[in-house]
Amino acid sequence: MLPASFDQIKTLCIVFPGAAGGHHLANLISCCDEFIQYHTPVELLALYVKHDQYLDTYIPRPNRISVQDYKAHFFDLNHYFVDKIDSPEYPIESDKIDIIAGHTHMFHAKQSILEKIPSPAWIMMSWPADNTPPGIRRIKMNSQHQVPGTYHWPNTYITHTNSLSDEYGFNLNTEQFWTKDGAVHLRELLLNNFGIHLPAVADDIHAIWRKWMTKVLDTEIL
Repeated sequence: MLPASFDQIKTLCIVFPGAAGGHHLANLISCCDEFIQYHTPVELLALYVKHDQYLDTYIPRPNRISVQDYKAHFFDLNHYFVDKIDSPEYPIESDKIDIIAGHTHMFHAKQSILEKIPSPAWIMMSWPADNTPPGIRRIKMNSQHQVPGTYHWPNTYITHTNSLSDEYGFNLNTEQFWTKDGAVHLRELLLNNFGIHLPAVADDIHAIWRKWMTKVLDTEIL
């Protein structure tokens, strides 16, 4: 079980495989009032809508190079692990929860200073099977020949006083997150584990993101 009160948590760390949607997940969670927001939920939705219009106009048929334009990294650069942990201004002083997102190796590479992360809770996206939509995008579309290796939950590859375990977080099923009800599933997990509510705008944001992923997966990649 997680701490009795989510007030004890100062940071939410999101760990994910490449191209599995971890940055999008961080975007959705940042819509909750309990987290530091670099964009309001309304602003974030507007960014997704604007990017959606760009993709429809300039990339009618994605290829192996342009598929990179379908990612949402630039919406949440303030959550990016490597840049944040190395900043002399880190950690941020705030009465709200900060979000850090990154791949497993990023956290492990900074193991010597990982305790700088104050009172974290963890969400680890599950490793998708190769024949699932996120697995196809991760391996075939992005040409990222990743292997599971030490990627599992609970995780001892990354060590912190607040460990990557059921005591301080949960494992998110990536395949389920990629469905049309992915935001609904996330809402249930956040409420059940942390007692926080994901606002309805997250459903609209997730629907736009799924449109991008579906278009990539349903199109022959040149």
